[in-house]
Amino acid sequence: MPGAGWTYSPRWDHYYSAELDRDEVTKETRTLLAKATKGDAWTDPKGRRHIPLLVDNQIVGNLWEDADLANLDLAGYWAVPNGVHAELALGQRIVGTIWVGV
Repeated sequence: MPGAGWTYSPRWDHYYSAELDRDEVTKETRTLLAKATKGDAWTDPKGRRHIPLLVDNQIVGNLWEDADLANLDLAGYWAVPNGVHAELALGQRIVGTIWVGV
């Protein structure tokens, strides 16, 4: 098929991957959540709620639903240039994300 595939070199983050140990990511996520507090909730113009997660007054994550931080579990995660981007789950629902420096 003419024109199929990459017509230019993909950016490095399109194929960046690293082996990450789930136990280590889970441990670091729980440690970060234990230190985190919830900031002031706000609603964007499309009506989506955002609750920033703060550690030492720095935003490290975001919740879309008000949830007890102690009840959140690690769902999916992937490597990013400065650590790990992890999804936070409450039961079977993804309710937010957090950046973990593993």
